[in-house]
Amino acid sequence: MKLLVTYTFPDKEKRDGFLESCRDYKIEKCCMKEDGCIRYEYEVPEGSDTMLLLHEEWEDPEFQKMHLDTPHMASVKAFKSRYHADSKLETLE
Repeated sequence: MKLLVTYTFPDKEKRDGFLESCRDYKIEKCCMKEDGCIRYEYEVPEGSDTMLLLHEEWEDPEFQKMHLDTPHMASVKAFKSRYHADSKLETLE
């Protein structure tokens, strides 16, 4: 199961603050340790100061559902609120 999450922020400072918070809390590393996680990677798209992409890949949709209830995902939700992020989820497979 492959997912693409597109985050949109009001400005570059909020995008960078969100990403820095995720890195400080080691969100990517925590997610990669979860059962069923194949890929969890943030990408700053070239040419945009207000977008951030998240590439996720899971062995099974059930693992991704369990992922949403982890403590580190509660932190991500708080970061989204703090940095005024909107997000759009796309299933790629």
